[in-house]
Amino acid sequence: MIKQHNIKAQAGFALITVLLVVALVTIIATQLIYQQSLTVQRSINILHQSQATAVAWGLETWIKKALALDAKQSKTDNLEEQWAQPMFPVPFEDGEISGQLFDLQGRINLNNLQERDKNKLKLWQAIVQRLLVQQGLDVNLHEVITDWVDIDNNASINGAESDTYLLKKPAYRAANQKLVLVQELGLLEGFNAKIVKQITPFVTALPKITKINVNTAEIVVLQALTDWMTEEIATMWVKQRKEDPAQKTVNFLNFLAEQLPVFTLAEIKKDLPDSLIDVKSDYFFLVGKIEYGEARQTLLGIFMRDDRKNVKLVQRWVGVTDE
Repeated sequence: MIKQHNIKAQAGFALITVLLVVALVTIIATQLIYQQSLTVQRSINILHQSQATAVAWGLETWIKKALALDAKQSKTDNLEEQWAQPMFPVPFEDGEISGQLFDLQGRINLNNLQERDKNKLKLWQAIVQRLLVQQGLDVNLHEVITDWVDIDNNASINGAESDTYLLKKPAYRAANQKLVLVQELGLLEGFNAKIVKQITPFVTALPKITKINVNTAEIVVLQALTDWMTEEIATMWVKQRKEDPAQKTVNFLNFLAEQLPVFTLAEIKKDLPDSLIDVKSDYFFLVGKIEYGEARQTLLGIFMRDDRKNVKLVQRWVGVTDE
């Protein structure tokens, strides 16, 4: 009886061992299959991202050619031209591409506050002040920006230089050079994320001093040009330029003279000299979206059209989105 009992016990133990081995093999096999699935999916994602990136570079090349062609066909830039029209999603094999160009000279270039000519600097400071007032912000913030971009370390009365920023944690110094991105304003005294977001649609940070294109500037930017530029006049100009954009700055000045008979053309031109306004642009901002298979990619870039001939990529941002 004891021997028979031992045989049954050994048989039961062997069965349990077999079941454990089977379970272990099943777990290992399942893990291997799962890892293989992840590897395959990862490879697919990498391939799709690579393809999306290649398409993005193609979009950049197309933008360069389009801007160069536009310069040959027209000496001015306005929002009715082909470059300003949105590129609705265009399908291609396993994906689609879309995008739009924006004129950065339709915005106020904050780096103009680095202007060395004192008279011109006062004009640009006044424009930034008006924008701040329109947005319900502290008018003295223009001095903070000026101190950040100027080359010295001498603080304005309502400004801030390195001695202010060195007290922060972590400490840092004033850049004393041009802004690279508008978002850099978040580092400045008196600014926060809400303020930066609020003024971002109306300002830009370009690598050189630029004029404002009156053919592309929004109503808010146009209002900031002078004290007497009302929302009504700016709105009337925006409507007129759709049908008859200015071919020269004098066309814009003549329009203003018609709306403001109390001012002479000479008086208007004094407030709006050619150093402030233009009817053509050199800097454009691309917002592109590329979908390829599993990949969702955004492409942001700043293009400069040099002497309306050569088009160069100044800055580029590539991101992956889940949208």
